[in-house]
Amino acid sequence: MKRFSIFLLLNLLFGITIFGQNKEYDPPTNLRNLPQFNWRQDDEMITLEWTPPAGWTPSAVDKWIDWDLGIWDGNSIGSCMDCPWEAAARWDAAMIGMYDSVYLTKIRYILIEPEIQYKLLVYQGTPAAFDTLLKHPLLFNLTYNVFDTLILDPIQLDPSKDLWIGYWVNSMASGYPLPVGPVPVKEGYGNMVSYIPGSWWTLTYINPDLSYNWSIGGYLETPNDT
Repeated sequence: MKRFSIFLLLNLLFGITIFGQNKEYDPPTNLRNLPQFNWRQDDEMITLEWTPPAGWTPSAVDKWIDWDLGIWDGNSIGSCMDCPWEAAARWDAAMIGMYDSVYLTKIRYILIEPEIQYKLLVYQGTPAAFDTLLKHPLLFNLTYNVFDTLILDPIQLDPSKDLWIGYWVNSMASGYPLPVGPVPVKEGYGNMVSYIPGSWWTLTYINPDLSYNWSIGGYLETPNDT
């Protein structure tokens, strides 16, 4: 069993820039750690939570979230005939949980193979208890090998649950239907895969040479935060 010690120094003033707010505040309080769902067998993780200082409010965020940075250099993976897969990027609840209300309004994606059936997926939670927010078949006016954007009726997210955005394909062949980005992999976040319903792994767990993030992203809007 691995053991880790974490030493935290809380200064008298909380003077760092927080989400674009360059102000000084009193230090945060009620620091505590929570168990974190472990996606890799060789890691142990914790999540830290605290109460923000008085007077602090989160900045409005209307932005793309992605692990591939919106970059695609032509790479994709596949070559398994009649093998349906799901491929998703995920974000911890803590990454969206500082806002009063959060909406997913767009998904940025790439289609590769015209012979393959694609769906876009949005889940929240963990695989043992997913909330399915979207399963959208891509059927009309399709473009291939370039980023495209699906405009959504705004989907309100639960900021206490992890967010997953991904693809479903009916087969991993012919060709290589799932696009991957060129930036270093964000292990356990940008590279989640499932080929058995309810079970998820990282792409590098299946093949260590496939150290990529999926080419997919979502646009978050926080209309009630100022």
